[in-house]
Amino acid sequence: MLLSILPAKAQYNNLMFYNNYFKTTASFDIPTALGTDIKRFSLDIAPLQFYAGNTAFSAQDLYDVYYAASDTTLGPETQVGYLLQKVSENTKARNRIYAGINAYPLNFAFKIHKGGNELLTFGLFSKVVGGANFSYGGQIFDIIRSGNGAYAGENINLGNFGINSQVYQEIGFGAAFPVISLADLVELRAGFRIKQLVGIAAIQTAKSDILLYTQEEGKELVFEADYMVNTAFPPQEITPSLIMEGIGRGIGIDAGLSGKVLNKFDVSISMADIGGIRYANNDYIRNYRANESYTWRGLNIDFDSLESALSLGIDTVIGDFELIETDDDFRMPIATRLVLNGSFGLGQMSKKNMTFYRHNFYFTYIQGFTDVPGNSTIPFVNGAYSFNLANILTVGSNIGYGGSYGFNMGAFVGLNLAVVRMGFGTNSLFGALAPSLSRGVDFSFNLAIAF
Repeated sequence: MLLSILPAKAQYNNLMFYNNYFKTTASFDIPTALGTDIKRFSLDIAPLQFYAGNTAFSAQDLYDVYYAASDTTLGPETQVGYLLQKVSENTKARNRIYAGINAYPLNFAFKIHKGGNELLTFGLFSKVVGGANFSYGGQIFDIIRSGNGAYAGENINLGNFGINSQVYQEIGFGAAFPVISLADLVELRAGFRIKQLVGIAAIQTAKSDILLYTQEEGKELVFEADYMVNTAFPPQEITPSLIMEGIGRGIGIDAGLSGKVLNKFDVSISMADIGGIRYANNDYIRNYRANESYTWRGLNIDFDSLESALSLGIDTVIGDFELIETDDDFRMPIATRLVLNGSFGLGQMSKKNMTFYRHNFYFTYIQGFTDVPGNSTIPFVNGAYSFNLANILTVGSNIGYGGSYGFNMGAFVGLNLAVVRMGFGTNSLFGALAPSLSRGVDFSFNLAIAF
């Protein structure tokens, strides 16, 4: 029996791909991994995961801004100018700040044998997902720093500001099983998971365009807005029945194939989190839409009442944009992704009827298809090495690039002490070793009891 607890991890569960003691956790990204590290039965109890980061600023950028703000020899004007310069230099057309936390309340797996060989491993699974990302454009900081005169005659997008956030749970079942086995030459394995998705809350920015046009002589400013936000929130009183029933529903699927050649080379291809949640309960849904154009020709200011004149000007601009509120249903996807994973082992060993390798080399490629919390459409590539000492101690490191992280470097360790298994790791070593490359933080810790 296997009981495991996982308090934290990275945005993608890549560290668990490289740990021989926690394949049930890895099966959430690679369904065929289910059952490959157990003899009969496993039960995961309440693992927890966390990640956070951004796409624009490195840890070194944040250090620099902090030191400048703390330097008492610099005046406020110099400090603000330095901050605007840093922001303007690092922000792109679209930038993102993100964070997420996942929990696995109960996950059960049972292996069925026939004639001493595995027939299939069946599992019941649950997972609670919470995440948010805030997107923002970069050109607005250029205008704050340099003014809009430099963009006369051009359309400048002040938008790309938006929040996408979702809290949902999934409950489902799945299985993994051998398909073909030819002695020690070739083994083919398949796996799947079908799950019901229960939406608890969501914010979706469907459109986020705010255009500013400065007339070439500077006499007119034209604002155009095409903005739409969908929201679904439960009532203030959240009950256990509401959490179970939710305010949105959907179906999710994980599926994969893996193959082993010469009992050394492992390759898997998986599609994880295919699906989405439709929020259709009009009691909890609100949509907000602004699709307007406004031309501002300035103000005649009475300097004896400057404050009231400026307030009137702001209210005039905002007031001319009509906010339309509706209660239409909407669909929010989950973190659909393609996962390719490969491994190669050297120095085959055997202990207590378990085969392992001293030296293990890994490669992972992840391609996200939805820009939602916990996912990225930027490809993620990672390589790793681990050393296994007598199937008691596993230590390793990984390095990669892509996703929301950019460059990442990590280390991990796993212990298998009789009935106790423990593992921890991080992808955040660049934060200390090369802060100019670090844009995210995460930590993982696993505890397991096997008997």
